Amino acid sequence: EEGGETLFACSVKAAELLPPSLDPPPDEVRVQYRLFAQYEVAREGTSLRWASGSKGDTDESWDVNLAEGTSVPLVCREKVSGKRALVGSYHVAALRSRGRTLGFDEANAYVAAAWAPGLEEGLLLKHRWRVGDLVAWSNRLVIHTATSTAPYRGKERLHTRIRMRSTPEHAPQAWVE
Repeated sequence: EEGGETLFACSVKAAELLPPSLDPPPDEVRVQYRLFAQYEVAREGTSLRWASGSKGDTDESWDVNLAEGTSVPLVCREKVSGKRALVGSYHVAALRSRGRTLGFDEANAYVAAAWAPGLEEGLLLKHRWRVGDLVAWSNRLVIHTATSTAPYRGKERLHTRIRMRSTPEHAPQAWVE
C-alpha cells in the first residue's frame, strides 16, 4: 500500500539557480521566520498565502518555534559541505536587507521567486511512501513538502518523526565569499 508522497528540493542547487534579478540581492537578505497559529501554504510549498496568530509565547530569537520567531540569512554556507545553500521554510513573516524591511506579502513573494528555479520538475525528488519505508534527510540540505494524508484515513499508519535541535552557535550563518 502507498501512503502519499514527499517532495524534496535541494537547497544547494536552488542557491546555484538564484535569479540574478532579485532585489535586494539574496546574499544580503535575512528572513524573519515565525510559526503562525493559522496559515495557508502556497502551492509551491516555499511561502505562505496568508497567516495570523503565533505559536509559542516567549521570544528567543534563535528558536523559530517561539512567538517572535527568528531571523536567518536566506543564503548560507552549509555546515558540512561548505557549499552555498538556501535556507528554506514556508514560515516567512518578513524580510530585511540593508535597513529595508519587506512585509508579509512582499517577503513571501520574494522567497517564492528565489526558490522557483530550484523547484523545476526535473530537480525534485519524489518519494512515494510504502509500508516499511524509512527515509531520513537533513533540513539543512533540502526543503520538503508532503501530500495530505487525508485520503488514507481509517488505515493503520505509523509515522515516527525524529527532530533534532541545535544550539544558537549552530544556526545558519550568512554566506560570505
